[in-house]
Amino acid sequence: MEENNPIENNPMNGIGASTPQAATNPAANQAPAPDETSTAQAPTAQMPMAAGNQPAVGAAFVGAPAGAQPAAAPTGAGTVPPQGSVPTANGAAPQPQQPQQPATILQKIMCFGGFAFAVVFLVLAIVIKSWNSALFMLLFILLALISLGTCIAALVMTQKKNSHYKPRILSIIGIVLTVIALIVGMPNVMAVNAQKSESSAESETSTATSAESETSTATSTGTESETATSTETATSAASDASLNPTKITDEASLKSISEAQENDLITRLTAQKDALTSKISDYDSYKANASEVEAFYDTITSETEKTLLLYRQDAAVYANAVLSSGKSAHDMYSDIDAIDDDLYNGALDDTLDDVYNGLLDDLRDALYNGVLNDPDAASDYSEWSSICSNEYSQNSRSSSEVYAAISSTSSKIYSFSSALGIHLYSGDIDAAKKELSDFQAELDNNNQ
Repeated sequence: MEENNPIENNPMNGIGASTPQAATNPAANQAPAPDETSTAQAPTAQMPMAAGNQPAVGAAFVGAPAGAQPAAAPTGAGTVPPQGSVPTANGAAPQPQQPQQPATILQKIMCFGGFAFAVVFLVLAIVIKSWNSALFMLLFILLALISLGTCIAALVMTQKKNSHYKPRILSIIGIVLTVIALIVGMPNVMAVNAQKSESSAESETSTATSAESETSTATSTGTESETATSTETATSAASDASLNPTKITDEASLKSISEAQENDLITRLTAQKDALTSKISDYDSYKANASEVEAFYDTITSETEKTLLLYRQDAAVYANAVLSSGKSAHDMYSDIDAIDDDLYNGALDDTLDDVYNGLLDDLRDALYNGVLNDPDAASDYSEWSSICSNEYSQNSRSSSEVYAAISSTSSKIYSFSSALGIHLYSGDIDAAKKELSDFQAELDNNNQ
């Protein structure tokens, strides 16, 4: 009876399972001796291939016994990650990429809108050079904030899920244009409308001429001798060493002379006002001195303009002293600040307070709100109304002229000082001297 060998007869052993004949032959269980001239080739298992030289899914090795299962595909190196995933370096399971989403309408508006604001901002910064400084500064700041804010917001909104959106590059271009506009437009923030300044200067000159004519006419009547005397004093005021701009050599002399000029102006005008109001105690006395009141309003305007012209001469003389000092551009830049400190923020502010907010307000209280305040004092109401209206108009006109003259001079001096500072800060002393030459030429034209 043959012995049943379960290993040899197991049909799941696959390739190499022994046949019954091999079990009875002892030599079949021994490895064949190597042969120097030939080598026994073992049968090779083959797997059916699909298109692309990839093994067909679910196919068994050719030569494997029926029922054998194919080996599992190795993981790690050599595996092909599924489409749309990012392979990892350590062979871990691949992670799927974040899908890109189309840009929303808001994101598109932000990208294109930020770029449009930047273009408009750049064009305005280049073109506009004659607006009022305060208005231009406000528009300048608003456009800069809107342009930068819109462009940056557009970049942030499209950073994660819409980075493929090509128009977002417009936001980057918008930021660059905004920076260029800031660089180009900053010097224009301090610019002053030249045409407006020239027309203002012409108006000031004609007003001064008219005031002088009326003052001389009033002097000839003999009733306005005090006004005439004060006017003559004003004409010769600049000859006084303490008021003469040519005596300015340094910051200390600039401060002392400009303060003396302002004090001299307000002292003379206050004395004239007191002399005038002392003769006007009621409605009838106002009527008797109405021509003198009108002449004094013109005197206030003209004498203020003369003093403002002295301030501009102070600035030119001091700037010339600084530029001729032989100091470094850095030291000159520090010294030139005295023009702002002693004139723009000093004498000009004091003139505005003492004349516009002081003398003219006092005159309004004494006349329009004082002796003319009672209609019962007049026998003719229509006459009283006409005189009151004329007094109010005279005071308002003189106030407007004084304010405009102070504002114009302040702008001229500030622009001059700023231009000098820009040139000296960059080390260009020759350009600063050219700026002084232009400023002096305009000043000479106004003196003619």
